[in-house]
Amino acid sequence: MTVLGIGIDIAKNESFEWFLNNPSALKKILSYSEILRIPASNNEAIEYLACAFACKEAIIKASESLTVADLPLIVIVQVKSPCPKVDFNSLASPRIEAEKKKNWLLGVTLKLDYVMATAIAQI
Repeated sequence: MTVLGIGIDIAKNESFEWFLNNPSALKKILSYSEILRIPASNNEAIEYLACAFACKEAIIKASESLTVADLPLIVIVQVKSPCPKVDFNSLASPRIEAEKKKNWLLGVTLKLDYVMATAIAQI
């Protein structure tokens, strides 16, 4: 397989505490299905948000066409797994359809108050 792009992102967990009290802000970074999966515990919810956001940012950095505006269209499945999966909103634009055709490899490392995510796009 040919590597098309590599992206890395580091997120500080405490940066995401603000999102828990701002539903309209959550909708700018998470898909509806991801919002439904936010854990009830405050600490777990913050870690979940940091993981999802770091994965999405790493994907955007590895992509040739995605931007921050696409955050809610990128759906991270099994967020806190060492190897989460990515899906893309099926109602998205042709630009997003091109991203669906790529093989995406994701990795997440949780370390104290930080999350590091890596994304590799292959074809």
